[in-house]
Amino acid sequence: MIRIFTFIYLLFATLGAHAQSLEMYRLSNSSGVYAVGFNPALLADSRNGGMFNLGLFHANTSSEAVFNDFVPSSKLNLKLKDASFKTQEISLQGPSYMKQFKKNSAFAISTHYRALQKREGEFADIFIQNPQIGRNQSLLGTYESVGLKELAFSYAHPLAFSEHFVKVGTTVKLASLYHSYALESTDLAIANTQLNGTVTALINTNATSFNWLDMLKSKTMGTGLDLGFVYEYRPKYADHQYLMDGKQQYDPTVNKYLARFAFSVTDIGGVKFEENSRIGLFNQTAVNQNNLAKGVPVAIQELNFTGENINSSEYMLPTRINLLAEVRLGKKGWHLGTAYRSATKRTGMGFNTQSIIAFYPRKEINGFEFSMPVILNQTTKKTGIGFHLKLGSFILGTEALNYLFSKNSPNPSVYAGFSFSGKPKKIKDRDNDAVSDAKDKCLEIPGLWAFKGCPDTDADGIEDKLDKCPEHAGPKETNGCPDADGDGIFDNQDACPTAAGEVRFNGCPDTDKDGLPDSEDDCPQKAGSEEFGGCPDTDGDGLIDSEDDCPEVAGAKLFKGCPDTDGDGIPDKDDKCISEKGSLANGGCPDADGDGFIDKIDECPTEKGSLNGCPDTDGDGIKDAEDDCPKDKGSKENNGCPDSDADGVVDYLDKCPDLPGTRLWSGCVLVSNFQPLDSLDADLNVLLVDLVNGMIKKEVDNAKLEQIKAKVSTLIKPLKLVVTGKLSAEVRMTYGLALQNMGVVLVERESENASSSIKFEQ
Repeated sequence: MIRIFTFIYLLFATLGAHAQSLEMYRLSNSSGVYAVGFNPALLADSRNGGMFNLGLFHANTSSEAVFNDFVPSSKLNLKLKDASFKTQEISLQGPSYMKQFKKNSAFAISTHYRALQKREGEFADIFIQNPQIGRNQSLLGTYESVGLKELAFSYAHPLAFSEHFVKVGTTVKLASLYHSYALESTDLAIANTQLNGTVTALINTNATSFNWLDMLKSKTMGTGLDLGFVYEYRPKYADHQYLMDGKQQYDPTVNKYLARFAFSVTDIGGVKFEENSRIGLFNQTAVNQNNLAKGVPVAIQELNFTGENINSSEYMLPTRINLLAEVRLGKKGWHLGTAYRSATKRTGMGFNTQSIIAFYPRKEINGFEFSMPVILNQTTKKTGIGFHLKLGSFILGTEALNYLFSKNSPNPSVYAGFSFSGKPKKIKDRDNDAVSDAKDKCLEIPGLWAFKGCPDTDADGIEDKLDKCPEHAGPKETNGCPDADGDGIFDNQDACPTAAGEVRFNGCPDTDKDGLPDSEDDCPQKAGSEEFGGCPDTDGDGLIDSEDDCPEVAGAKLFKGCPDTDGDGIPDKDDKCISEKGSLANGGCPDADGDGFIDKIDECPTEKGSLNGCPDTDGDGIKDAEDDCPKDKGSKENNGCPDSDADGVVDYLDKCPDLPGTRLWSGCVLVSNFQPLDSLDADLNVLLVDLVNGMIKKEVDNAKLEQIKAKVSTLIKPLKLVVTGKLSAEVRMTYGLALQNMGVVLVERESENASSSIKFEQ
């Protein structure tokens, strides 16, 4: 952004120039109503809240100027460096007023008078006081002057409030041509006091001399228009925002831009007037030379022009282009800028027919301004060093301070003005509630814009004066009073504001509906009686349920409300046998036989025992009543009897208790000791082998017994079956009859062996 403004600054330096006045007092942020002459947009967001100008003049002098009463102050002579100067061009700003409004827009009404004169040749010498005109001197040349009065109405308004700030402005002027003279002499000469020759004049005037009050009178009128645009770069614009009356406002008391650019076109339009063409024929005409020296208006009357009216004409206002670029340097009020003004050359004779560019540093802070512009004039090829000072209401300056030191500088100029102004202010807000005093219905109390500055202390959307409970937020339905628990009782009257309750209890609840509010109910969740502080005694035993270990059954206080049905001194809740008296050691149950097993689990309640209350004499885990061998340890599979050799035959039935045997032979073993007999044929031996094996297994085939019988009956010697060992008697009992029937003799023999055997002999 700074680079852009630097480019604009340098661009101005390249523009063609035909110079004119550049008024530094119109360029600052506090120029106020003075700014309308340069760019009406500068009025907006300026450092003037209001301003009244009593008067301002800006005069440019020339050694060629003469006394013309329509050019105020031209009667005065300024003598510097052996030269005499009169006012050649003057700008007067009369009573003027401006006012800045909200949103930083501004309005101004101002009065102006501008006048100038110029000459060529010797003709204007006749208007100089105490002229020294030589005999037979030629007075050829021209003289022109014009005076323009204006009543101006200006308005400026910001368009964009952001980092890129834009404001525009316009001025509408009611303008009239106060006077104009255009005189030309082609052959005029003077000898002593007599004139010879011809002077042609175009004259338009409503008075004989300038009078500010005559500004209100005019036969001719026209309109003029100024248009202005200002762009400002404000990278920290948000720092100057504040909220007021629900809208974003901007602090008008400070300069907010880092750089700015301004463009305007002024004096667009023209003024219609009637030109009176008069031709003066002078032939040895005697004139009063003293009257010629009394100033242009009187001199023209002395010349006594006669003539005729010509068609109406129009004086074009001096349209011009104005540019400004400026950068703020730091925070101490210093600025660096350049300004440019140029006429559009729409007038042959008139104001501002030149162009000018200036470069300047400027200090502006708290009603004080100082600047020393360097002003370049390409028409005269001279450079002026200006001086501008503002102290409060007074301004003073010149555009050619260097004339005091160098003749090669622009002619002297001076401007001065006096005004009253007030600083802009933020919108008044006495109580700092973002509601302006003009709209604040509660000036002394901070409030909300929604209620025109009146407070809503509890922020419930109801202003305090309509809020029955201004300190506590509540809905509109309850006139701003809160009812947090929704029980229909306002919080400020509710003894229990966070819990829904009943009117009779001042808003406190009775959760268990027992007629006591929870705050006085020791048992708020369970209905009870007042006697017990609202706590229940369900079983009616005089103990409240929370202290009753048996709240559903009436009992004695000794047992915390629990009963002792069997009267054994053990409450039923701890008594495992509530209907039978017992001991504490047995949980309240009886143990008739005293064996440590209570009767209800004692399988032998009348008989002392260790196995589920029953006796187990041999301690084999089988009670005696079910133990076939109650005095000998045995296994459950053998009904409590021992089986020493684990052959499945208990010892008392086992004939061989120390030798595993089979149930077939009473716990003993019967083995075959068979050896084939040579005296017998092979078939019989085979049959006998089968018989022995079958006897051992007790699976004798009767058919084979018949076969053996048949064979044995043919033998010469008897066939013997020899049984050795403990089983001889059992073999005899089992097979004795069968052997006898076959004709086999059974022989029993004793043996020390644990096992028994059988074999055949002959």
